[in-house]
Amino acid sequence: MGGAVVRTVSTTRMIDRLAKRYGLKLYETPVGFNHIADYMLSEDVLIGGEESGGISFKGHIPEGDGSHYGLTAGGNARRVRQVARRNGG
Repeated sequence: MGGAVVRTVSTTRMIDRLAKRYGLKLYETPVGFNHIADYMLSEDVLIGGEESGGISFKGHIPEGDGSHYGLTAGGNARRVRQVARRNGG
């Protein structure tokens, strides 16, 4: 799955480094998830996020949904623990 990354001007620059590392185009917007949503509606965006924890993914509503992110991250953490246990970790 590919696409661009969108972040607000006040979000960590670590996102820039990760986008560069994975060869993803990066867009920087003014503060406010509505600016990120504009890109999500007009461009091929993989993920967009802002400093207050609002985040959206390709295929999800173009709105900052911190609850969706929390559930996704929690599910991923559970899977990582399961794999680690199977591998003796």
